[in-house]
Amino acid sequence: MRKLIPILATVLAGCGEMRWAKPDGDTSTLAQNQASCRAAASEQIQRQYGPPTPGTSRQGDPRYGADPGRPSQADRMLLVSQAVNRCMRGRGYALVPAGK
Repeated sequence: MRKLIPILATVLAGCGEMRWAKPDGDTSTLAQNQASCRAAASEQIQRQYGPPTPGTSRQGDPRYGADPGRPSQADRMLLVSQAVNRCMRGRGYALVPAGK
């Protein structure tokens, strides 16, 4: 157990806040690219699944009359986040620890 504590501390220390960075990027361009990627991702998910529906955690559960083909609000957020990540990486950005 004593050997695991330093390893665990090292792993947890590496799990800090992350930010997008690009070697020749500046904060203004970064903000514009993030906004553009987020708008494109939201539009893509909306086209693919239709508008979000207000619901509960039971959304997507056919026992409650929901359409199982439509993602829940949490799933939509994840899909948008993944699309933003692909877009930002496509523009040459990488996620780096916020302190660097």
